Amino acid sequence: MNTVFRLGGGKIEVNMNNFGQVCDIFIPEIGKNILPNHQTIHKIGVFVDGDCSWLNDVSWSINTEYDSSTSTLKTEAVSQQHQIKLCFTDIVNDGQILRKIKIEDLSGRDRQFKLFAYQNFILGNSPIDNDTAQIIDSGAAALHYSAGISIVARLELKAEFGYQLSNHYTVGLFGVNGLEGSWRDAEDGILSGSKVEQGQADSTLGVDLDLPANRSCELHYSLAYNSFQGQAVQLSHNLRGDSFEKQYLKFSNNSRKWLVKSSNFVKQIEPTLQKSFTDNLSLLKSSISGGFILDKNLSGVSTTRNAIFSAWPLIRLGYKDESLEILEKYIELFMRDGLIRPAYLNGGQITASRLPYFTINNQEFPPASLEDSAALLFMIGEHYHKFHDQDFLARNYKIVIKPLADFLTSLTAKDGSLPTSYDLWSGQLESTTFAYGLAYAALDSASLAASGLSKIKDAANWCSAADLLKYYTQTEMWSDDQGYFYRSQKSDGTKDYRIDPASLYSAYMFGILQYDSPQIARAIETLQSSLPNIYFTRSLAPIARGHELLPSLWLAEILINQGRKDEAIGILNYVSSVIEHDHNAPTWVRAEFLSALLDTVS
Repeated sequence: MNTVFRLGGGKIEVNMNNFGQVCDIFIPEIGKNILPNHQTIHKIGVFVDGDCSWLNDVSWSINTEYDSSTSTLKTEAVSQQHQIKLCFTDIVNDGQILRKIKIEDLSGRDRQFKLFAYQNFILGNSPIDNDTAQIIDSGAAALHYSAGISIVARLELKAEFGYQLSNHYTVGLFGVNGLEGSWRDAEDGILSGSKVEQGQADSTLGVDLDLPANRSCELHYSLAYNSFQGQAVQLSHNLRGDSFEKQYLKFSNNSRKWLVKSSNFVKQIEPTLQKSFTDNLSLLKSSISGGFILDKNLSGVSTTRNAIFSAWPLIRLGYKDESLEILEKYIELFMRDGLIRPAYLNGGQITASRLPYFTINNQEFPPASLEDSAALLFMIGEHYHKFHDQDFLARNYKIVIKPLADFLTSLTAKDGSLPTSYDLWSGQLESTTFAYGLAYAALDSASLAASGLSKIKDAANWCSAADLLKYYTQTEMWSDDQGYFYRSQKSDGTKDYRIDPASLYSAYMFGILQYDSPQIARAIETLQSSLPNIYFTRSLAPIARGHELLPSLWLAEILINQGRKDEAIGILNYVSSVIEHDHNAPTWVRAEFLSALLDTVS
């Protein structure tokens, strides 16, 4: 299985495969993956004893592990056939990919090696016409550029008395006219030395090294990105020699310092889950880019509700700056019609949609969900109540809190019902029990915030609307015959009887019913009796991966609060094992996993 490991740091998001190869580089500010297919995978190879061996050859045994304490990926590759061991420690931050490569002889004799690094990109919209690869710095580095994207690759050997620059190089073409790439040029140990190519261009850098028996040496490989060519070149220049080490230590030390804030929580978590907690917290942080949450497929789409809920564990842990970055991005995107769109590109553009406009109270709205608006209002309240940030509250009261709360209040009918909007999961016009619970919690939170600013009239109005929503959900969205909540209702009052874990989670977690109420107890029994086992999906099928983990996490959180912690820990250990082997699991699943673990110590 080709496992993918994610590393990120604001300006770029990188996926590494389990062959120690860079297989994706996503640039959030332009919403583009510049390694979009199987042809655009970077390669590391060693030429020794007349043979060139790439890390994806069958002769290599490779193990990879993520170190959350420093946000580094550690890869160990051993070739018994060639008697070589390579150890990589990789880190990504601030538009730079830094790879330390330690090469060790296992043969017990003096040897001569060449190490080759191959890289290719698809930068422009028409790569055959626009991409350029150029050798710069007298062969020490390769510059790739096109259409506002520039990346510089650099390779050097950390020698005993200084640094030896890359002394083999070439550029070429790949994926056109039957050309596989310039990496083929390295297989005889000699690169042709071509200095510039235009089109679907690539590059290969190589360095000579003499290695005494049973000794090791270290090489530094870097990729430096910027939208401006001069800045990218300067970034790469700043990674020469000892500066590489300084930058590497700076990034890893910053990661250690960032995790300190969560250390007291980690100590209280079940020992078997402590490493999983710090790993997922570190990966959550690395997925934040300008307030957006980068999701697993590097598609450039950030889903509103998922991004907003990803802020919740950060708030609970006291990471004010990071949660604020997320919330302020969606406050910026908030539409004055009261609805926020369900998904955005990482440049802030609204994504394409097949859904038509719809009407609420004779007013036409674009495709959107009440849940997204309610989620933003709710999480703003959570941020305020955690940090007691009066400036944040005052700054956003008029521009988003009051408009959102007034909007939700205006939509709440006298009987407490809500109009239909597009449900993200089903793609249908309906009002879900999940939406009722979230809208109630949002208005209740907004009422408390208004009280904090002495806005008594607003607080009273929103509190009254919240009470109506709560009563309607308790009475009209509950099926006594079924012993469970309806999933949703349509505009004609038709109810959806399907058992949806989200309905129970919403009613429980957002305070529609108390944890010790008879309805909650009965709903838990109904849900569990409907499942083949304790790990389930929204469709009640055996659990697999991705968003299907969410319902299991919701059940775990409910069981924890019911005092059934041992059952919950069993679920959490299972989820941990799944996402440990799926390093590219959705960020919002990781966030919910963190929330569940925090529930075990709260």
